[in-house]
Amino acid sequence: KVETPNDGKNKKAFMFREDEEESKVRDDLKPKLVYRGTDKEIDPNDIGLVKNAEDKRVMDEGYKNFAYNSLVSKRIGFHREINDTRHQHCLDKTFPENLPTASVIICFYNEDFYTLLRSVFSVIRRSPPDLIKEIILVNDHSDDKELIEKVENELETNLELSIVRFFTPEERLGLIRSRIFGARKALGDVLVFLDSHIEANVEWLQPLLTRIKESRTNVVTPVIDVINPDNFGYKPSPLVRGGFNWGMNFKWEGLTKRVERFDEPIPSPAMAGGLFAMDREYFTELGEYDPGLDIWGGENIEISFRIWMCGGRLDILPCSRVGHVFRKRRPYTSTDERGVDTQDRNALRVARVWLGDHIKHFYSAITGVETLSPGDLTERFELKEKLKCKDFSWYLNYVYPELEIPGMEERKGAKEKVEKLNKYERWDQRSRNYTRSFQIKYAPSSLCLEPIDGVGSKGSFVKLSSCLRSKKQSWYQTDR
Repeated sequence: KVETPNDGKNKKAFMFREDEEESKVRDDLKPKLVYRGTDKEIDPNDIGLVKNAEDKRVMDEGYKNFAYNSLVSKRIGFHREINDTRHQHCLDKTFPENLPTASVIICFYNEDFYTLLRSVFSVIRRSPPDLIKEIILVNDHSDDKELIEKVENELETNLELSIVRFFTPEERLGLIRSRIFGARKALGDVLVFLDSHIEANVEWLQPLLTRIKESRTNVVTPVIDVINPDNFGYKPSPLVRGGFNWGMNFKWEGLTKRVERFDEPIPSPAMAGGLFAMDREYFTELGEYDPGLDIWGGENIEISFRIWMCGGRLDILPCSRVGHVFRKRRPYTSTDERGVDTQDRNALRVARVWLGDHIKHFYSAITGVETLSPGDLTERFELKEKLKCKDFSWYLNYVYPELEIPGMEERKGAKEKVEKLNKYERWDQRSRNYTRSFQIKYAPSSLCLEPIDGVGSKGSFVKLSSCLRSKKQSWYQTDR
């Protein structure tokens, strides 16, 4: 029998029969939604996807008011898991008992609600409860009244936030004086200053407190990881240190020595300023922040000078990591009511107090800064004298010899030599900082120690041979 399309159970005509494969629309014929201006197909799970007019409003206002994507921050919420970005050398570290307690000080002005609260929650949830004395939240007279109402409501209703003490000064103080205000309210042994758009990482606090326990004059900062302002992606930062130029502008720069252990403190000539920890009493003894600095700018360089030149030490701790939203612009002005840019004016104040004869290089770097008034410097000079601080020449020689002095080419040559040392070198050909050279002689004889397999053989056994003035019998002591 010859079967026809009408035979069998399906009595419909062949052209009307539903075939499972044929009923599906071909993938290449399906309409695709793409991101505007690109051929990239929209990911429906994209946390930053704008789905309606309200999403667009939240995103646009976030970029306008905070210079980052508030829509993404809102969707993340108060807490999220982030990658542990520490080096493996840090993972098995143990910390001493009876560490000092910390007062964490966060000052804010018109911050996004979710970004601010996530900063607070990250500190609470990633810190041992017995080490956090309090979190001091200072509202520097934010214009957004709705923000303050939401923060106060959360603090009143959420028991997890009972450790937070909330303050609003009587008047707008600016970041620098707000931090002084917060520090004077603190009760903990150590002050930990944090920005209001951060996320503390795993075991971030213990390394800071341990280093300060070793010496109260140790001032420490975490490695500052990068939080993307557009999608809030969290990425690790490389190991770098803080420096500056003659305009008193902070900059990150490469390390001058090869890193052998990734859990050891890194001396830093300057701090970025947003995140650091310091013994509370030592902060007061050293003169707090300079209250003559206005609003924002220069305070990080000034306190870095004071720490180093007046008997302290400033280190970056690779085993402490805190993420920070690095914005592409500052969403608020640093101009005071007189129309003066406080960054230039503050830089002048710092330079006048600390640079000594080197201030001429500062004047050459910022045209017209001499016309500004740095304010009364009497108290800062008296403090400098009281603390018996060293001068800037000492700082250049012992803390920051890599800072190029205009007209001194030998310093530039030294810097290039340091950069060359950072490049990979075979173990037996590395350039080293030798402190002395010598022979090792077997005293009762005229025999000296030398390697059996030659100078370039790593792990060679040694033997005694007749003493000769040769490379094979030369031994060296280095600074590491």
